[in-house]
Amino acid sequence: MPPFDFAPGVMFPYMVRETMMPFFDFVHVPLIIFMAVVAPLWIITHYVMRWRSTKTLSSEDEKILAELWESVPKMENRIKNLERILDAEVPNWREQL
Repeated sequence: MPPFDFAPGVMFPYMVRETMMPFFDFVHVPLIIFMAVVAPLWIITHYVMRWRSTKTLSSEDEKILAELWESVPKMENRIKNLERILDAEVPNWREQL
């Protein structure tokens, strides 16, 4: 305690620290238990459930995959045409890559 009190009833910082310590001692053990046991289990179960839900394709994913599969022959045809044009205009273009 200070030798004189500036404002009666007002707690000084050292008094706050002394009165809050039992609270932190009480919270300290459950917080450690939560961080050591509950939080890792929570994170693991969260990502396991997310992995299981994304294991299968959704209907939208199947639709996109079908569209991509249909566009493959068109893309192959375009690539062959581009290669044919490059072969005609720049004979050694493959060696330059």
